[in-house]
Parts: sequence; C-alpha cells; structure tokens
Amino acid sequence: MESWTTSPAPWLSSIQTAAAVALPTASAATSALGPWGIVAGTGLGMVCGTIMDGVDAYDTQNTVAQLKEYRNLVINSRHLNLTDDQRTSLLTVINFALTKKQRHFNIAVGQAATLQVGRIGTAAYRAGRAVYKSAKGIKGAARDDAADILLNLAQQQGGAGTVARAIIRVIAKRNFEDILKHSIKESLRS
Repeated sequence: MESWTTSPAPWLSSIQTAAAVALPTASAATSALGPWGIVAGTGLGMVCGTIMDGVDAYDTQNTVAQLKEYRNLVINSRHLNLTDDQRTSLLTVINFALTKKQRHFNIAVGQAATLQVGRIGTAAYRAGRAVYKSAKGIKGAARDDAADILLNLAQQQGGAGTVARAIIRVIAKRNFEDILKHSIKESLRS
C-alpha cells in the first residue's frame, strides 16, 4: 500500500514549461512591436494562459479522483484497522481537500473556457474573501486544522499513517519524507 504514487502524465510538464516560456515572450512582443505587439502579446498571453489552466484542470481532476479513491478506501476497508477517531479524522481531511480541489478545478476550467477573462472575477472574489477572513481572524484556520490532523495521522504507524502519507503525496505532489527533509533543510539555512 505504501507504493501509491502521484506521477502526472509526462507531457504535462512540457506543456507547462512551453506556456511559461511563451508568457514572457508575449510581454516582450507587446513592448517591441508597439500597438500590433499589444494585440499579438495579448493573444499569445491568453492562449498560453488558457493552455496552462487546461493542464492545471487536468492535473487537479486527477488529484480529485485519487482523493475519492482514498475516501472510498477509508470508508470501505476494514483491513486498515482504523479506530473510529482515525476514520473520522481521515474522512474530515479528505472531504476538506476534495472541496478545495474541486473548487480549484472549477476555477481552472472557468478561466480556460473564458480565455482568461474569468481571472478578473476570480481575483476580485479572492481579494474580497481574503479581506473578510482576515477581519474575522479565520484566514487559513481550516487549512491549518486539516494540516495538523493530517500530520498527526501521518506520524502514526499502521493503516492511518499509511493513508495519511498517501494523501499528503497526492495533495503536495511530493513524498511526506521529501517535504519534511526540505523543511528541515530550509530551517538549517544560515
């Protein structure tokens, strides 16, 4: 069970890299070619942004599918030997992550479908929500709670720890040990 991985399709990183390189090119075209550069740069920027959002939506859809598999595993599997508290905690975190990832997917699809015009509305909504949550003192509180639960479970032995580490790999796109090592390495920076 420890061998679950989350490797994206190999062509995804190539498309993301190409689109990321093309965006500065669009900016350069804007300044170098004057008014026609603005048209060309804007068009190229919209196309590259749409491609990147499409790839992001595809990647997020895979993450959602994997999280649903883990949710079904936690609900239906008795061989994991989970206590009721562990099962409830895992399901709480998985459902929270699914909600966030599904929202992320919907935003990426919306932005890709509207050729980046949706970014304006998304940015305005996120800014308003950030101000509201900061004023209420709840900004990041639910994510912090979910992360605490997940880390606590990941440090346990047995089925709960194995599933929690697998969920971390799916969400973070990296192994739990790699994340921990990177964090420690950064903490030792002088």
